[in-house]
Amino acid sequence: MLRGLRCPNSRAQELVGEGQLDGAILDVNLAGQNSYLVARALQKRGVPFAFATGDSGVAPESGFESPIFLPKPFNFEGVKLVLDKLLATPRTRALSPQ
Repeated sequence: MLRGLRCPNSRAQELVGEGQLDGAILDVNLAGQNSYLVARALQKRGVPFAFATGDSGVAPESGFESPIFLPKPFNFEGVKLVLDKLLATPRTRALSPQ
């Protein structure tokens, strides 16, 4: 499923819990909140994700090694490239309720 929406972390975590995502692009910093909790929830479910960021990336202490990045400002080709990478990434585990 592909959705384009801007939502707070709480709503994003609900979407992850619904288990119908093939991939996600997360803004590293959206309205002053980082998206690390949502990224960890996706990681637990094996859903590939990328971070969108206009700066240097994610904080080293976040624990995300070699994440996929979508640099800002992004354009169609950049988004297409990241989506291709996400959809080509195999899920790391089967979806299961937590």
